[in-house]
Amino acid sequence: MIGFASSEAGEAVRAKAGRLGILDSLEFAFNAPRRDVHAILSRARLLLYPSLTDAFPLSLLESLSCGVPAVAYDIPAIRLNYNTPAVERVRPLDRAGMALRAAGILEGGRWEEMGRAGAEFSGRFTWEAARSAEWNALRRIADADGDSRGDRAHFFRPAAPSPPS
Repeated sequence: MIGFASSEAGEAVRAKAGRLGILDSLEFAFNAPRRDVHAILSRARLLLYPSLTDAFPLSLLESLSCGVPAVAYDIPAIRLNYNTPAVERVRPLDRAGMALRAAGILEGGRWEEMGRAGAEFSGRFTWEAARSAEWNALRRIADADGDSRGDRAHFFRPAAPSPPS
């Protein structure tokens, strides 16, 4: 389990895992340094991502980049941004469904194939791709202004400094 937690919350999670009889099957890395997160993720076979609110979860992308597939709640952010066979979705708040789906992936050995798909999917998200998408969006905005002279340099000039108050 990777995440940020107070020491009290971390102990509560460990105690719950003990009561469930799964303590020895889990590795805990609360508040792990960034440099350790990818090494920890790369040892995992599956990520459970039970988030109900998100926009573009980077922790899920990090997992996929390490070849670790996921089971997540079927919320808009996951549907729209993670359309890949590496992420299987279940109804929000369906914890039993999430557990059953995870067990099916692990027992069926599908996690390896899904992990390869996730690594391939995550390769699309580079700084160069982000820069290019941003630049193209700015050009589309500039092109849509209806300026018949074609002079769009004013869009890319720095703003004049504010007068002193």
